[in-house]
Amino acid sequence: MTRRTKIIITVFIILLSIYITKNFFLRTTITGTYISNDKSGLADGPNFGDTLILYDNGKFISDTWGMGTYELNYTLTGTELKINYSYQFGGAGYETSIYQPLFEKPRIIINKDLGTYFRKID
Repeated sequence: MTRRTKIIITVFIILLSIYITKNFFLRTTITGTYISNDKSGLADGPNFGDTLILYDNGKFISDTWGMGTYELNYTLTGTELKINYSYQFGGAGYETSIYQPLFEKPRIIINKDLGTYFRKID
């Protein structure tokens, strides 16, 4: 194996490791308290400072959605979070993804285009 091939393989492994670390999570990594940075004030979503608490038993409590359950799904693009809850008109759900900026705590995307998310605080 040539030196160039070794360097290419090493760079590939490093980039793959970073991708996996930023996009794939176990339930134990995800559980905790999150706070919203959303200042857009959309009527149907979280507002600035709303909290979301994910428990390790698959349940959650949220200022926005009340109480419900969640599940994690894994795709090639990363970890997806599916939230199910009840409200006055029946059952509802919300699907989103989770990512983690380098050297920071995980974030749950609220609206990718607006740059809004729940940031883990503990």
